[in-house]
Amino acid sequence: MAESAVAFEVVGELDDEEYQALLSALRDWVSEVFDESQRRCPVRTGRLKSSGRIESNEMRSIIYDCPYAGVVEHGRGEQGEKGYFEGRRYIDGAIDELAPEFAAFLKLALHQDFNVTEA
Repeated sequence: MAESAVAFEVVGELDDEEYQALLSALRDWVSEVFDESQRRCPVRTGRLKSSGRIESNEMRSIIYDCPYAGVVEHGRGEQGEKGYFEGRRYIDGAIDELAPEFAAFLKLALHQDFNVTEA
């Protein structure tokens, strides 16, 4: 999985309103990632796609809890080996597609609204 990171240093502390605004933005983004993962999710019987959901917690989590969800996402074995299956990356692909836009949004919001400087 390709990874990218954006680092920020918060100057001062976020008040409750600022924290809630950031949390709301993150939750909205998780919903967008879920919607995109549903569009990308391969469908043969519909079991995998229908097992997807957003679990509400502090940040929210995307869950696909069908027994073969991990194999379909990440694949299995090495190319050329018997039983090799290339992962479909329905979740990772959604994250990769939507992360740059969200990072740009956060960078702008943090600089303008929350008195944050890049580290």
